[in-house]
Amino acid sequence: MTSTGASARASRSGSGSASTTGVRKFFDLDLGIQECDSNVKTVAKVFGRLAFGGAKEGKKAAGEAIWYGLTSKQPKNSTFGSFVHKSHGLLFGEMECASGGEKDSEAWARSTKYLENLHPHGRYWKTFATGHESRNYSPDAVEILCEIDLDEETEEQIEKDLPRTFPSLTYFADPDVTNSMRRVLRAVANQLPDVGYVQGMNIMVGYIFLHVKTETEAFELLMDMMLHPRYNLRAVLLEGLPNLIPFSEALETLVKETDAELYAHLESIGLGSFIFSYQWILTLFTYSMPFDEVAKIWDLFFEYGWPAFFKAALVLILTNREKILQSDFEQAFELIRDAPANPPKDFATLTASHQLSDEHTELIKKIVREGGNSLIDLS
Repeated sequence: MTSTGASARASRSGSGSASTTGVRKFFDLDLGIQECDSNVKTVAKVFGRLAFGGAKEGKKAAGEAIWYGLTSKQPKNSTFGSFVHKSHGLLFGEMECASGGEKDSEAWARSTKYLENLHPHGRYWKTFATGHESRNYSPDAVEILCEIDLDEETEEQIEKDLPRTFPSLTYFADPDVTNSMRRVLRAVANQLPDVGYVQGMNIMVGYIFLHVKTETEAFELLMDMMLHPRYNLRAVLLEGLPNLIPFSEALETLVKETDAELYAHLESIGLGSFIFSYQWILTLFTYSMPFDEVAKIWDLFFEYGWPAFFKAALVLILTNREKILQSDFEQAFELIRDAPANPPKDFATLTASHQLSDEHTELIKKIVREGGNSLIDLS
């Protein structure tokens, strides 16, 4: 991946520096406290079901999180804060993204093969993503914006996340690719200071780079995803991640109304809160799904928007229905969490053919339009 004029350095505008709102981590303690104060049910869902792997300290913290949400008081000697950050680390922090898979795994083999036989999906996606009113990017946007200073926390997080982007794939070990990703992430963070840099954006930018030829094309495609009213990814990544919980609750609603027995079981074992979907939403499946399958799902996403994402998520869950019904919390959580890495045969075809009701489609589109201003009442 070559830089579009990497040697050129445009003048900085204004004082020559800009500050973003900082990095939004997957489970930020301040966000948790804010949600606790405003919505007890939400905090119980967000933090109360996070006993990863059934670890004793995880279960203890989960119970404390619910208690904290109900009383607005943090228990003495609480593991709540450390657990919140540990949960984030398990999903996006210290763990490297898994789409490339562990070397020699099936996912790794599929993604490697895909890299050897790339198709120009990026140009196909662009035909759907352009044409919105907010699309007014300078041809020199990346060159100018990547040179504007970011706040120290954002700079550090980008540098930490770049080597975590598909580390098992040699393509992403190329310094030119890494530098191009860095420049695009910096440009987007400066172009959208209310979003800044959010962990997970590195994974999407890395995947986009597989399908475009220049930094400018990568920047424009991600900006289109942020601003086009069909996608409004910006509302997912804004301060407070406003669409994250509504989207998760929308998926919960779809499963509940599509398969009442499955939902009742999930709820009975403590998985009624669909926190496993957060990773899917924030990275549009690029975190753990084989590249060839991601491309097909993104084809549908760019054409139809978020309803295509929810259809794919439903297919992943329903495909594992029988196993989930026989599982406890830990087994079910692992099954669903790992479902994108092992999609069913003809996954994209199953997704495309899955029918959402008009009511469900409108529910999803409403969340996209309103940018998280309307939480879903599941009581």
